Amino acid sequence: MIAALRDPQSPASESLANYFRFGALAGTVALIQGLAERGEAVRPGPASVERIDVESVTPVGTSAAVVVYCLSSDSVVYEIDSEVIVDDSAGSFRSTANLTVVDGRWVVDERETLVRFGEFRCAS
Repeated sequence: MIAALRDPQSPASESLANYFRFGALAGTVALIQGLAERGEAVRPGPASVERIDVESVTPVGTSAAVVVYCLSSDSVVYEIDSEVIVDDSAGSFRSTANLTVVDGRWVVDERETLVRFGEFRCAS
């Protein structure tokens, strides 16, 4: 997904179906398409913070789970042609993800942001 965000017009975004399905895939594709339409991309921020802290994993049978996690990022959205920064706000997002095993690998079916913090608030 990070490769697709860094170059939203790249064929790498097609491989997203290996990791996402249903609502999670639709949301991810919409995000990447929006960047491409606006001529924008994402790159690491000044401190290169890209961290996921898993808070809990609740199994649902033997082939599914609900994961609560917190993502901290200082990634920068910028205009591809001019390198002008569009958004450099760092922060954290507490989210849930519903995962299912498909062909032997975990795939995200649905994802929901529960709360967005304007600062790094995930547990270390």
